Amino acid sequence: MRLIRLPVAVLTIALAAACGTDAAPPPPTTPAAPAPRWVAASPGIPPDRLTSLEGGAGWDRGFVLAGHHLVPAAPNSRGQVNDLVSDVYTSPDGGTWAPAALDGIRQLGHQTPVAGHRGTAYVLGATTSGAAVWRSEDGVSWSALPLAGSEPGEALSAVAAGPRGVVVVGFDRPMAVLDTDRIDNRDHDGLRVWHSTDGKTFTGPDAIDAPGLRSGYLPDVTATADGFTVFGVTGDPDSGTTMLSSADGTEWTTDDPGPVRGRVLSLTRKDDLTVLFTDPTTTDGDLGPTAWRRGTGDWTASHDVTVGVLPDANVDKPEAQRIRQVTAWRGWLIATGSSSGGGGVWLSSDAARWERVPVKQNGFGTAGSLSAFTNNTTALLAGDASDGGPLRIWTSA
Repeated sequence: MRLIRLPVAVLTIALAAACGTDAAPPPPTTPAAPAPRWVAASPGIPPDRLTSLEGGAGWDRGFVLAGHHLVPAAPNSRGQVNDLVSDVYTSPDGGTWAPAALDGIRQLGHQTPVAGHRGTAYVLGATTSGAAVWRSEDGVSWSALPLAGSEPGEALSAVAAGPRGVVVVGFDRPMAVLDTDRIDNRDHDGLRVWHSTDGKTFTGPDAIDAPGLRSGYLPDVTATADGFTVFGVTGDPDSGTTMLSSADGTEWTTDDPGPVRGRVLSLTRKDDLTVLFTDPTTTDGDLGPTAWRRGTGDWTASHDVTVGVLPDANVDKPEAQRIRQVTAWRGWLIATGSSSGGGGVWLSSDAARWERVPVKQNGFGTAGSLSAFTNNTTALLAGDASDGGPLRIWTSA
């Protein structure tokens, strides 16, 4: 596999043109539709299933959510006293949900286990013989696609699907504790990547050199209209992040992160604007969430993430806001996470200013943290209940 590093000189020129972090972002090219209104759904998922949400995705036929529930068990070799049982549920509209049977699945992919694109949904997980991707075109029948070169019980990290196919990413070796009983605190020196052009047959794994990847931060991947971006955390004292891009899922370019610092939590694309959020706990001086945006120039930072307005609930200081995910939908950017201990949702049309959606009137405080999943017609919010009850779900109206 060829690995190309973008010339730093080119990016330096772009940075100068951007005039630092005060540069204005390019104007949105898609006018935003009216801001979504949120309606709480009663999904009918049993309260003892999907008690911990791990991921989800929208696709042409609805939505897929994946997570697990605990089953009491005697301590295993790791000292774990409960077994994790994987749960996958599908819905045509976000309101009515049914369990999906994925034969042979032992656990889900550790970071982003679900992806969807057009008429197909994908779930990443482990079998007794190695990692696999389960695919479905109707949400009912699922077929497992083994990933060659993975080890028995290995679940890998993330899956993404888009116009250029499907990509799966994992560290260069199975993850200690998560995949095996071994204790191994060494950092990783690279990644393994599998790719499918049609979502039915995977090639790989291809090895990508990425020295110093921190073992405590799982690599992730996102799909955009023109390819894929993989991101992870390194021990580099200057940036601490690594980003790689590919137009076809097989030839990867190492992107200079420019001024971006810290762990990249989530990345999305809105027209020609790329947007990501970084983890303030991995940067110096950032009290609250930092949104980074890039059009044709370099990355520009924004700390303009509102905390809400009294008398709304959970209005607190910036460091009490935790954004973990961002996605684009109908001209809007939707950021989700937690706000002072309850679910948080923020909207932006340009990635420069982020307005928190009211918590009290929407009941977001009943969830500990929220994630957003979208398809062409609906945006869906989901999160674990803050009181230990059944999964909380809202859909756009």
